[in-house]
Amino acid sequence: MEAKPISSFHRFLYRSYYFGSRVTFFIKHRVTPLAWGVLCVLGVMSVMGVDIRRSSLYQIFAVALALVALALIWAWARRARLSAKRVLPRYATVGEECRYGVELKNEGWLPLVSFRLWDRMPDPRPSLRTFAQTSEPGERERNLFDRRFIYYRWQWLLEKRTLFTGGVSSLQAKVKRSSECSVEVAIQPQRRGVALLDDLRVQLPDPLGLFQRCCKVQAPAQSLVVLPKRYRLPLFELSGDSSFQIGGESGSNTIGNSGEFLGLRDYRSGDALRHIHWKAWARSGKPIVKEFEDPFFPRYGLVLDQFSDSGDEEVFEE
Repeated sequence: MEAKPISSFHRFLYRSYYFGSRVTFFIKHRVTPLAWGVLCVLGVMSVMGVDIRRSSLYQIFAVALALVALALIWAWARRARLSAKRVLPRYATVGEECRYGVELKNEGWLPLVSFRLWDRMPDPRPSLRTFAQTSEPGERERNLFDRRFIYYRWQWLLEKRTLFTGGVSSLQAKVKRSSECSVEVAIQPQRRGVALLDDLRVQLPDPLGLFQRCCKVQAPAQSLVVLPKRYRLPLFELSGDSSFQIGGESGSNTIGNSGEFLGLRDYRSGDALRHIHWKAWARSGKPIVKEFEDPFFPRYGLVLDQFSDSGDEEVFEE
């Protein structure tokens, strides 16, 4: 089946949202909330403090401008050269915080002070074809403007493709030159599957806490298996009696019985050769085999219907 052509309007929307989300993401992780407060003060004072005869407003404007300039220069001048390796758990679970350690080594010539580690998630932005041809659930019920510019579809796709949130460690004090330390990072998986961790960075804030520089950390890519969300079920008992079932135990998936050992008996035609008791045969001069208790088990079946209708993917996940 031939794919539908993508309109030029959808291409324009995609480029706008793609670039806009990139700028927003860049600024979000480099400009702190405190910096936004100082910038707001700077903007207000730039309007009210134009008249230099109002000395107090002009002084506030000058101080705010000096703080912003100093913080920007300091954050830009910070450098770091690090190597690291993650120590991941075997599994993680959707909706539950997953903590793991990062073995960090300072490869630079100077000690590194006041920093955070940031395990950046893979880019959640969808492809152009996915954006143009995937409809958000309930999209037809939105108003004409939202259906036309489909910004909510873009936000829904970003949320759907977000593998985990968090990934930022607490503020670390210091790592000496050529020394190592262990830093704990916590993420919260949002989707089941395999989460790829291949973009570890270090955040270097300025002393005023307004801006921070992000530098790449040399670390091998690693994967974390994320299990589906777990739910606490009420206690229940399944009806039915036990029935004879040879080899039904989960720990005995090989051929033959697996019950408790009862004793020894004479060999009968059809007995498994691996059950022969060789020492008893040597003593008695005739074949002797080990006898086991016949295992009895209740057996139940679990049927999972994975053929969900369109729009019911989230229901199937639950």
